[in-house]
Amino acid sequence: MKAGKRFFLMLFAVCLTYQSFCQEASVSVKITPPEFGVFTMPGTSTQSGTITSTAISSPTHSLPYYYLLTGAALGSAAPGSRKLYKDGNVLTTPIPVIIAASPIAGKDTEIGNLNQPGSVVLSGSMTDTAPSNLNFYVQVTVPADIADGVYTNAFTFSLYLYSASAGSGTLTAPSKGSLTFSVNVTIAQGSVSLSLNPTSISFNKGNPVTPLTPLADLKEKAAVNITATRGYTLTVSSSHSGLLWLSDKDTIPYILKVEGVIIDLSSGKEALIAECASAGVASYTLELAILALGDKKPGNYSDILTFIATVR
Repeated sequence: MKAGKRFFLMLFAVCLTYQSFCQEASVSVKITPPEFGVFTMPGTSTQSGTITSTAISSPTHSLPYYYLLTGAALGSAAPGSRKLYKDGNVLTTPIPVIIAASPIAGKDTEIGNLNQPGSVVLSGSMTDTAPSNLNFYVQVTVPADIADGVYTNAFTFSLYLYSASAGSGTLTAPSKGSLTFSVNVTIAQGSVSLSLNPTSISFNKGNPVTPLTPLADLKEKAAVNITATRGYTLTVSSSHSGLLWLSDKDTIPYILKVEGVIIDLSSGKEALIAECASAGVASYTLELAILALGDKKPGNYSDILTFIATVR
């Protein structure tokens, strides 16, 4: 019997599993905010800030990116609506602020807040070997009639990667790409100078007063002179509540008239003389008079009047 030949065909299945992998960019960002000096007169000032961005790791050597100004702590973040508020109070009269991508700050260069085509952005390209610095510009215009004080707000930049044009980038997580900075402006336009003439008053022309001294001789006049660059309020207070004082048991009452109007000093607090007075030069006539003496202990009776002018 002839033996047959057997052939064995062995098939080996070779399998390759492919997994797609896309490296996510990692970046480091920081911001240097603009700084403004004190405004002592109306005017416009533009100051620059800087955003520094560095690619720690990136799927490409050069990583394009852009920033939009997406948030405001107070009010709106939209271009044309950004404002600074006195003491952070949105109920006060605000100061408009422009945050732009160009030193020539204006409507056409104001950084957008929406990720859509046509929005103005801060854009550039970063690498893992050198940081990328972008300057932005903050313009503040202070009017003449704004109240003195500190005006402030905080704004937030958001980072978009893989593109340099609005509408096509990928928003990074807030913890990785958001930058918040403050704009603080101090306004001190109001100034006022105040003088007294004379600065010291002595009843009876400095001569000793006796119970026989006529009350008509116990009247004196003075003046408060004011020069103010803006509207002001004038008040006065008495150290001894309208009394000439020797001791807590020995006092002599007197009255104070300003422009013929009696000012009540009895509370010891500031008493109003003029409210919302106009800017300029003014003089207020003071009249002081003792109405009664009686039997008093000998000595030097005195009081201190303090005049305070506060600009609006």
